[in-house]
Amino acid sequence: NANLTFTAGTNTLNLATGGLLKSGNFGNTIGASADNGRLTSGGTAGGVTSLYVYNNENTLTIHSRIIDNGVGQTRLVLSGNSTINLTAPNTYTGGSVFNSATTNLFGGANQTIPAGGVTINNATVTMIAGSPNQINNANAITINGGGVLNVWGNRSQDGLLTFGNSGGAGNPTYRTQSVTSNNSTTATN
Repeated sequence: NANLTFTAGTNTLNLATGGLLKSGNFGNTIGASADNGRLTSGGTAGGVTSLYVYNNENTLTIHSRIIDNGVGQTRLVLSGNSTINLTAPNTYTGGSVFNSATTNLFGGANQTIPAGGVTINNATVTMIAGSPNQINNANAITINGGGVLNVWGNRSQDGLLTFGNSGGAGNPTYRTQSVTSNNSTTATN
């Protein structure tokens, strides 16, 4: 049961390979407060590398900003059986993948999920409050199986919105007060 803190707000943890596994029935944090510390992946590798975060129990809150590694792009991959909260104005550009876990976005007016594409696989992603733009509007969003995206407020969606019902226990769901789609929406079964 330990929290990961950074001495300076811009100190960086760069995972060259592997990922972060949180187990134990404790609520833990990465970064002491919003936008404290930086997380990235791939060492000094170019291309797209994945930053894997797996939460097995209770809640993991990531206050640290997730960034590209300076040479290549970082893709955020969140998985697990529990809840992961994101609070920082992240700037990574390799896309976001949500597998099974419940993810809450506490970015307020900040953009918590930057452009790069979003895939939700049998997971629930929820904007808690503040702005319908916590997920960049340019993202192509794919919701697969029983995946759910809960959007706060009214949202304009510029990227492609795709519903894929190939796997999972339920139907893909997009919940919002209203959405204006400026691109096409695709449903596959």
